[in-house]
Amino acid sequence: MSGQVTFAPSQTDYVAATRGHYFALVRSRRWLTKAVILLFLLVAVATALLALIDGRIGWFPVIMLPVAMLTLAACIGFNLLWFPRKMRRLFAQQPLYGKEMESAWSDHEFSNRSALGTTVVQWGQFVRWKETSKSFLFYLSDASYLFVPKRALDNDQVLDLRRCAEAGVARHPGEVSP
Repeated sequence: MSGQVTFAPSQTDYVAATRGHYFALVRSRRWLTKAVILLFLLVAVATALLALIDGRIGWFPVIMLPVAMLTLAACIGFNLLWFPRKMRRLFAQQPLYGKEMESAWSDHEFSNRSALGTTVVQWGQFVRWKETSKSFLFYLSDASYLFVPKRALDNDQVLDLRRCAEAGVARHPGEVSP
C-alpha cells in the first residue's frame, strides 16, 4: 500500500519527536557502554588520586561507584528538566517547522516534501526507525531523522506506515526498532 499525509509540525510534535530520539539514544547499547566505562574510569581516577594523597584506599571505590551512578542519573534528570525549553528554542530557529509538510510512503520508499525541498529515501537506506506514542522517527544517520507525528495520521495510516517500516528498514545489531 501507499499513503500520504500533510501536516504542519507543531512545537509539541517537535518536542515529542526529539524526546523519543533522546530516550532511544540513552537506552542504546552504545551509550550505555560508554556510560559504564566512564563510571568505572571516574572511580578508578578518584581512587588513584586518593591513594596518592592519603596512601589508603579502603572502602572508597565501593562508596564512589554509587556516587558516580547517582551523579550520572542527576545529569540525565537535569537534561530532561531543561529539555522542553531547549527544544522550544530550537523549534523557533528552524524555518521548516510550523510550515506545511507532506510525507508520503509506499512499499519501496518514504518521501518528505516541504518549502525547502523534497527528500526521497528508499526504506533500505534508513539506518533504523523508531515508533513512540506520539510519532514515527526514520533515521538517516545516528543523529539525523525525519519524523511524522501520529496526530496527523488516521489508524489505517499508522498501521500501514508501521508495516512499511518493518518490512523495509533493515535491523542493525544493537539497535532495536519497535
